[in-house]
Amino acid sequence: MTALYVITKYLTFPGAFLRCFWEQFMCKLNKLPIENNKCLQTNEMCGHIEHEMSPGKAKGFFFTFIPGLLTFVMGVVCLIPPLVDLFILDVSSTPVRSVCYVLLYLAVSMLTNIFPSVEDAMVMWENYLEFGTGLRALFFLGAIIMKIGAFCEKYTVTFWTNLAIAALIIFL
Repeated sequence: MTALYVITKYLTFPGAFLRCFWEQFMCKLNKLPIENNKCLQTNEMCGHIEHEMSPGKAKGFFFTFIPGLLTFVMGVVCLIPPLVDLFILDVSSTPVRSVCYVLLYLAVSMLTNIFPSVEDAMVMWENYLEFGTGLRALFFLGAIIMKIGAFCEKYTVTFWTNLAIAALIIFL
C-alpha cells in the first residue's frame, strides 16, 4: 500500500508541500527538533516531516490538529471559486474555466492532505485521552476525525473520494 500512498502524494504535491510547511511551522513555533524535513519521500512519511513529539498534552493535540485545520481552510478557499463559477454562474469562457480547473486541482490536493501521519494521530489520540472530561467532550469530534482520517489517508481513501467529488463537480 505504501507505493500507492506515495504515488497519491506525488500527484497531490501542492497539498503535500503545504501540509509539510504547516508541520514545520508548528515545529518552529514549539521549538521541536526536526529529524528529517524532506517532504516528498518514498516511504510512509511522504507528505509529512519527521519530528520529535510535543511534550504537553494540549500542545501535542494542537500540534497535530492545527496543520490539518489550516490546510483544510486553504483547500476550501480554493474550492469555492470553482463551485461558484461552474454551478452558479455557469461560466463558458475557456480562460475562466481553465482557472477553475486549476483551483479545483489545488483544492483536491489540499483536501487530500489534511490528515496527520498515523504515528502523529496516535500520539494526538493519547494526548486527547488524558484531557479532563470537559475538554474531552469539546475536542471529541476533531480527535476522532483526525484519527480515522489518518488511516484513510494512509490507505489512499481520501485521494479517491476527493477525486470522485471533483469528477462530480466537473461533469455535473
